[in-house]
Amino acid sequence: MATFKVLAAHEESKKGELSIEVGDDVDRVKDIGNGWVLGRNVRTGKTGLFPENCIDRATSVTRSIVRRVTKRKPSLPTKGPKVRLLLDNRKESVSNNEDVPLKNSSEESSDNVAVQQNHSGDVVASKQTNVERSFDFMKYEYDKIQERVRKAAKVTRGKVSDLNYKLLKSEENQFRLMKTIWRISLAILATGILYMLLYFSFGFNALDAGYLMIGMFIFFMVGLVFFKLIRCVILLMVPNLFTGRGRALFLSIITGILLAGPAINIANNTDELSTSLGCTADLIYNQTQALRKQLEEPLYQLARKLRSYMYELRLLIDGITTALQPLTNALSTFSNAVQTAIDEVSKLSDVCINLFDIYVS
Repeated sequence: MATFKVLAAHEESKKGELSIEVGDDVDRVKDIGNGWVLGRNVRTGKTGLFPENCIDRATSVTRSIVRRVTKRKPSLPTKGPKVRLLLDNRKESVSNNEDVPLKNSSEESSDNVAVQQNHSGDVVASKQTNVERSFDFMKYEYDKIQERVRKAAKVTRGKVSDLNYKLLKSEENQFRLMKTIWRISLAILATGILYMLLYFSFGFNALDAGYLMIGMFIFFMVGLVFFKLIRCVILLMVPNLFTGRGRALFLSIITGILLAGPAINIANNTDELSTSLGCTADLIYNQTQALRKQLEEPLYQLARKLRSYMYELRLLIDGITTALQPLTNALSTFSNAVQTAIDEVSKLSDVCINLFDIYVS
């Protein structure tokens, strides 16, 4: 229920109004129109009417907008159909009763004002009564809801205690199906916690962690269902989760979960960087090979041209050799003939010399 602070004091001047002071708290506020509201002073416990501008209702945006648009000053209601009806009845009763003395206009206007003021007080009192009735009805409904909540809590506590007895305090051979389901659920929970610890804190692969947890689940399930010693060990481990070590374990898991994202991101960035560097190295190698081939191509062309020139020169030399072969043979024959002639001339010279020597002697 909303409570509002009193910003301006208001003294009770008429029946049905509420006295409030600066700093008081007002709740159960209900707008009745013309700038007046109905509410209860928390300090005094009284309920009544007071101007709306005496309390802080800045949170009511709709009322603020309406007040700005209308710009109507707070004033108690002075006119209404019931007031006119009362005045008409009064006039009718006066006209029917001839013994009642007639009054002048000033006395009649003062009577009208008095009737209007009394009627305003009656309207305020009736509205206050209606609000109090609505408050009583709301309190009755609230008490019914509280009673239902208490009954539901009692039933829940009974079910929890019954479940506690069946799972923890009953004999070993009682409620076997429920205990088996409970133990398998504990095995699943423990396996899930270990899986999160392996995956997020220790950085295991999801598939590897899953394979490990399958074996751990089988171990936990068999141990919790069939072996009392393992159940005792696990039940003794549960309170440690709420000690300093347990908090340290949960903090390590939370830290691992928080750091897993940046670590995986850094690993992915490093992988992408190494791949990029490998692509750059391959590009540099390919460009170097292309440049080497471009540099070697002129040398290969020069070697091919030299080989072609050598082949052509060899063909030319072979042609010249083939063309000069008869001349060489003729010169060889001529040289042999000349040598034979020289030998014959030498022999003839020797004979002449011998004959000359014989003749001289």
